[in-house]
Amino acid sequence: MAVILLSGNESLGKLGAVPVGGFLVLLWARLSGTHWRALGYVKPEHWFRTLAYGIAFGIAFKIVMKSLVMPVMGADPVNSKYHYFAGNNAMLPGAALAMLAAGFGEETVFRGYLFERGSRLFGSGTAAKAGTVLLTTALFAAAHLPDQGLVSCLTH
Repeated sequence: MAVILLSGNESLGKLGAVPVGGFLVLLWARLSGTHWRALGYVKPEHWFRTLAYGIAFGIAFKIVMKSLVMPVMGADPVNSKYHYFAGNNAMLPGAALAMLAAGFGEETVFRGYLFERGSRLFGSGTAAKAGTVLLTTALFAAAHLPDQGLVSCLTH
């Protein structure tokens, strides 16, 4: 478990980021006989509707965070760590690839693997699920703390 948690996404220079943690989770699932469904990989019933709802929710969530939550917490409206991406069209392909790799790796580890392990360790009751969500969220924020700072971890 520690190897998966500590592996994260590794940079290969110009080749981009490799989601090592995500790949290790998939390898673990294969070796342990854990079905991908247990990690949250479920085929949507309606692809278009799922995609449309996801995009709409994502936009609404970002607007609420930027206009309400971030100002209340005193967060800078621009994440200064990644501000060099703004207006830098040459970085767009690499940034898109890095976001996809990071998203796959982080969600597979923190939302898939750790939720599955949490349900095995704590059970599937409401309190156990709430505890798993709080624990995985704290670990996810802690992983981003050195890179982005406290306010950014709480608001981005």
